[in-house]
Amino acid sequence: MLKRPLLRQIARCLDDLFNDTSQITGCFIFTGTGLSRDIISEALSSVISKPGFTVDVNETGAFDDATVQLEYLKEFFPPSIWKDREFEQLRRRIFHWLRGRHRFTAEYISVALQNGYQHLDKVLNEYVGQMTNIRPADYDGPETISKKIVWPVRGFAFEELDAEMRERIKMISHEYLFSSKLSTDLGENERRYVEYGLARFT
Repeated sequence: MLKRPLLRQIARCLDDLFNDTSQITGCFIFTGTGLSRDIISEALSSVISKPGFTVDVNETGAFDDATVQLEYLKEFFPPSIWKDREFEQLRRRIFHWLRGRHRFTAEYISVALQNGYQHLDKVLNEYVGQMTNIRPADYDGPETISKKIVWPVRGFAFEELDAEMRERIKMISHEYLFSSKLSTDLGENERRYVEYGLARFT
């Protein structure tokens, strides 16, 4: 018995539904970092006969602008905090350490909430440490934070990287730290870097 992808059968059922009524129109949207366009095209080719019917959209979004990130923070931090003059230093640290994927800023906010908005710089240090095993050196306060905080799952799957991927990450990091430029690409494994949380589509 010939095995066919489940995706093909789902597409066939939906295609029949769309064709049976003039009241419904729609399209298929596939999301995720582990999806192959070739696999999707192959699964749908016998259901939808139009050539070139797939379109790639790579938009993960990121906090690449400090002002935009600040506006997001204001939605969750009380005015008494973000209007305080000391918050300016924290805001700069947040952008420095959490710039990039939205999830990093959102997760930091979640642990700040768990700690009752107390010792925000220390919480930031601990969050960065939990995610990367790196301890920021730009703040070294004596505060103690709650042991009841539920920390997010570690953000980077370093243990999944093979030797070649580790070496490429080292090269890219070194180049960016010393020149602020990125001339090296991720090579053929770029999708795996995204899956492991080390890159994003732009």
